Amino acid sequence: MLKKFEVKGFKNFNQNIELNFSDVRDYKFNEWCIQDDLLNKIIIYGKNASGKSNIGLALFDITTHLTDKNITPGVYDYYLNADEETEYAEFHYIFKLESGEVDYLYRKKDIKNLLYERISIDGEVLISYNYETMSGDLEGIKKLMPSLNYEFQDNSVSILRYIVNNTPSDRVMPLKQLMRFVNNMLWFRSLDENRYIGYKTESSNYTKFMQIIIFDS
Repeated sequence: MLKKFEVKGFKNFNQNIELNFSDVRDYKFNEWCIQDDLLNKIIIYGKNASGKSNIGLALFDITTHLTDKNITPGVYDYYLNADEETEYAEFHYIFKLESGEVDYLYRKKDIKNLLYERISIDGEVLISYNYETMSGDLEGIKKLMPSLNYEFQDNSVSILRYIVNNTPSDRVMPLKQLMRFVNNMLWFRSLDENRYIGYKTESSNYTKFMQIIIFDS
């Protein structure tokens, strides 16, 4: 599950915004909102144009480079914050998983191009890599998987995704579990039109999904 999320430099977030799902102290009276000592049901509310939709887009940005799932065209236009002279948006996720805690931070200048990735498991850094200088610290992951090719040329390909796709499960189980979590994330809205991010790859899958929700409700 997601334990903590931070974002800055993305759309209307010129300052750091944080969602701490481990802060459960005010939810003890509603224990159905809590799972494994983390909030698993929350509501974000606020004035129009205050950034409610953008916090959802920020949360789901991780799906755009770690999966091949559906992204409705246009939802990630105007990617960087326009109020500050920033060259990138920074996203920080902490996942509490069965096999360990994964800390994942990355920077992007647009939806496709990564500038930096840092991945830690239980406080130990596996990867810290700058795509602009094509350099970084890979000693942690090299100890686990010395046979992989670590000459990265394309900043549209995440190192995290590359490692998970080319490594046996038992070597990097927390990263495998992270990828499984991200692959099952789904963002959808149905106001002026149906829009989706993540989970499925074809629009027909969502039509069936929505029919199931309507039927079950």
